[in-house]
Amino acid sequence: MNTPIICFEHCGSKIFCSDIPEHCPACREALLVSGSQILPFRLPYPFVKADQHPCSIVMKPTVGTFLDDYKNDDDLHIGVTDSKGSICEYDSNGLQMGRTEEWEQAVLIYKMSEPWMDHWDVVLQEIQEDPLYTSERYDEYTFNCYTFVLEFLKRLKCEELNDYLGNKEKFCEKFVLGKSKMSGFYINVYRKVRNYEYFFERS
Repeated sequence: MNTPIICFEHCGSKIFCSDIPEHCPACREALLVSGSQILPFRLPYPFVKADQHPCSIVMKPTVGTFLDDYKNDDDLHIGVTDSKGSICEYDSNGLQMGRTEEWEQAVLIYKMSEPWMDHWDVVLQEIQEDPLYTSERYDEYTFNCYTFVLEFLKRLKCEELNDYLGNKEKFCEKFVLGKSKMSGFYINVYRKVRNYEYFFERS
């Protein structure tokens, strides 16, 4: 991301901005950046480029990007990266491989540890060859990208995941909701700073 979001506390507020001003935008008092009045920090960026995270589960908006387009009730799309970071995903066009340019602003949902990488690729190749995942069988509600990802993880047979693969709701509660909340907060702050230069939150 080209423009970082910086946060500091002053006059009872958390103030978010892209550049620390000379004076507090809330009370107009002079700010001493190198002194003890404020300790600025950069807000952690919650998004990743999928191709930089091999053997992972990643998520993005079905349409557009998180920062520019996403709204709370928009659909999300989930996919799998192989050991080289190439994305495998299932949508109305069937199974697709390699559309990494569409995943440059994704949320990292789960990352497999290194010893499993070879097995991960083998299972991913097996499911790619499964005739079930065609464009004709795709259904927005009952047979979709989540169906594909959950089936892949079941075939992986990784014990730490087994308790969360029974249905989409359990999986989302464990792996998606927390990261969605963190991303949602960042999106809100980013848009406020982009549109108004500063965003205030009472401490």
